[in-house]
Amino acid sequence: MNVTTQKIRAGSINPYDGGEIRNVSRHIIHPDYEDTSDHNNDIAVLIIDPPLDLSTKMMKSIKIANPSEDANIYTTLGNEFIIAGYGPTESTNDIVNLRWLQQPLVDQDLCSKIYANLPVPKVITNKMFCSGDELFKFTRNGDSGGPVTFFNVTTKETRLAGLISFGEDIEKEESFPDVNVRITEFYDWIMKTN
Repeated sequence: MNVTTQKIRAGSINPYDGGEIRNVSRHIIHPDYEDTSDHNNDIAVLIIDPPLDLSTKMMKSIKIANPSEDANIYTTLGNEFIIAGYGPTESTNDIVNLRWLQQPLVDQDLCSKIYANLPVPKVITNKMFCSGDELFKFTRNGDSGGPVTFFNVTTKETRLAGLISFGEDIEKEESFPDVNVRITEFYDWIMKTN
């Protein structure tokens, strides 16, 4: 991938205006990622230059979920996640501003069974977790790579729990959970790339 053409925008909810633009100086794809339909190890780290000033009102840092403190977030049913992305809504295909929605955790075994029964089965691994509800509040194309956050009531901090990875076509009548990267499984790798 040619990093000289990659840029990020930070500090704006509009993908085309405002905030600050930074060049991506390095794009580090997980070494075990394979560009196939299984989406396992679907994570990369972007190094930007120059760094952002994260002390402003519009830009703040977020802690990455830590395996020792946050392991139960993926197993405690009832946990809620905030998911954000630029994917179009059901009513419009326009990409205007960053949108967010709240989704509950979906039981890992249930999610695995749902995706195993597709015409082209998909495997939900322990490096993934599922979220979604029956109200058809799902991510769409354009949301992939977006943040999945949660509030840790013990530490009183919002943490990055995952990244949006994939889901099934929203036009289908069935309700398919979204599948996200389980960030704690990559904590050590992320820390080494920093």
